[in-house]
Amino acid sequence: MAHPHSLHESVGILGISGGICRSLSHAQLFSSVCLTVSALWCGSGLVHILVGQGVLQPSELRASLVPGLAAFTLALLVIGGVAIVVKKAVLFLIAFCISLACAHQIAGLSAVGFGQSATAANYLLVCLVGVYFGFGRLLSIITHGKVEPPGTGLKKKADLETEQNQCSDAVSVCLVMNLLSASVLACPLLGVVPRLSVGHVPWLWTAGFFQLGMCVLFYRAMDTLAATFYGFTAILRFAEGYSALLSFYSIQPFSPVPFPAVFSVLFSILAVFSCQKSLVEGLYQLSFVAYCIAIAAQPQGFFQGGTQGVHGAIFVLSAGMLLITFNMVSTTMIPTGQGCFKALVARIQGLTLRAHDKELHAPHLGYSKYADAEVLGHACSVLAAFAVTATVGDRNPLSVLVLPWVVVAGGGLQLLCGSVAFARGKTFESTVFTLYGVMWAVWGLTRYGGLYGETRGFHVAVGIISFMLFNCLVTVARLFLNVAWFVYALTFQLILISFLLDAVGSLPYGYDIGVTIIFGLKQAEDRPMSLWISSIKQLEPVRHLLSPLLLDFMEAAWPSSISMVIPRGPWMDTFGLGDAAKHIGTPQSIAIRNPDCSVATHLINMVGPIAVTSANPTGEADTTHHNQVFAKLGKKVDGVLCDGPSPENIASTGGRLH
Repeated sequence: MAHPHSLHESVGILGISGGICRSLSHAQLFSSVCLTVSALWCGSGLVHILVGQGVLQPSELRASLVPGLAAFTLALLVIGGVAIVVKKAVLFLIAFCISLACAHQIAGLSAVGFGQSATAANYLLVCLVGVYFGFGRLLSIITHGKVEPPGTGLKKKADLETEQNQCSDAVSVCLVMNLLSASVLACPLLGVVPRLSVGHVPWLWTAGFFQLGMCVLFYRAMDTLAATFYGFTAILRFAEGYSALLSFYSIQPFSPVPFPAVFSVLFSILAVFSCQKSLVEGLYQLSFVAYCIAIAAQPQGFFQGGTQGVHGAIFVLSAGMLLITFNMVSTTMIPTGQGCFKALVARIQGLTLRAHDKELHAPHLGYSKYADAEVLGHACSVLAAFAVTATVGDRNPLSVLVLPWVVVAGGGLQLLCGSVAFARGKTFESTVFTLYGVMWAVWGLTRYGGLYGETRGFHVAVGIISFMLFNCLVTVARLFLNVAWFVYALTFQLILISFLLDAVGSLPYGYDIGVTIIFGLKQAEDRPMSLWISSIKQLEPVRHLLSPLLLDFMEAAWPSSISMVIPRGPWMDTFGLGDAAKHIGTPQSIAIRNPDCSVATHLINMVGPIAVTSANPTGEADTTHHNQVFAKLGKKVDGVLCDGPSPENIASTGGRLH
């Protein structure tokens, strides 16, 4: 017997089907309501399933449901308001009653004595209205339109000419998904919920899947800009959900700088092009530029107050943009700045906008009508390539936020672009996007999902070699297409080579550094160097800057093999490191050790504190004798300072101090 809460999922999926069918039949406001309600059922149903399976405790139900319910309360209230203005009584009652039901459910979760009777009453009213509407439509069909109860009629084709030709209902659904995501991430900052947790994953991933589905509808409606923008936001939704999922394992992933920095540039370019269609839409997309900058500026990404604060602003902006759904069902339009950008460019001498190419999205004879998805495909390749410039260790790959960027952007979105290209009859482009999508998805899950581990050897390399051989054929074939495609394929071949070198253990810092070199970047975050001192007396000049408890512990524990990880601070300036200080430790902390080794301490007494890393290649066992160091690093170093074999024959111990 199915779990009772799986009914939420069933109703949600049926709502998706009904909403898409209505979208294709031009009943735009109706499809917006259907798809919004189906997202509500999908998200809330998944939360209840997590509780039923024991992933969430019943006490966590409130914190998991409230952010999503709050977003849908506002979204359905706005849609209901639009429905009543355009005299759609049935849609108004459905949207307004479900909005009230969500609000009453929040009250019931927050105050136990409030109860859920009001929630049930609202849903009962929705059921009665639905039965009335369904019966009215059935009666109208049976009588061929002779009997049509009030409020159950649909527009005739002649009446649809006043509506906009763009896929406005899909836009409203995507705005609701942005509203949902913003609500989930802003609630921890406002104190509504204690923190971002695994209970919020269903809401965020529901938003991501819905935006991917709407992305296909945008291509069907020939709206490339909207498809690209909401494809980008879907990537963010999956990354947010992935970060929340890792909180279940007490992991807060570190957010590397390259990916969100490049993402902000792409959003900026997209916003400029969107201004040609609507000035308001372009300004709205600029808020996501600020969002990506906030992610890049703070190492903990989605868990930081700055990022969550930007989401609070996006929540308000998304609600305002949702009001513009009035434009799709009425001849009276809300001003959105259409034509302002073109008028501004027309006044600037030397700048002209290229005329719209009516044949740009024309499919090959006999194939489906979809817009060209190559822009999104190439952009996702750039995003995935910059994502792998982040340095990730073999033993704890989940601690760095890379997997969703590579798998979703490089894998999922490129597979979607390949499918659209195939539907348009562009066989070669479809093959390329599918190949690269599979490669990014497989490698991303293997390398950054923890499946790869420290395995190196022939078996891992075989699969990569097969991709390289196939890409060689693609590279040669692209010579007959254009130079840009050829350079694109050749660059990806270099990336595959770096994957292969990592698979056989030939890259000292992993394949990610190889890809980093391609893009002219280099980071040293994977295995930061520690600082060694000869005695605690070398810390005397900065003794007043350190905690007394920390100093007492140092005196008790040193000299030994214990490394103490402490926050960076002004105390480092006394060592005269200068610009070299950035190469030691991480941007947030540094490890200090006073070794129990007479040769090492004598050297430190002579030259001062030294920066130290392990005397073995990355991913290999620790060296415990100078002969092992000669064998592994003899050709890469000028000399080895010997003090005999390690007395413990084990790795050093590290402890984090707060």
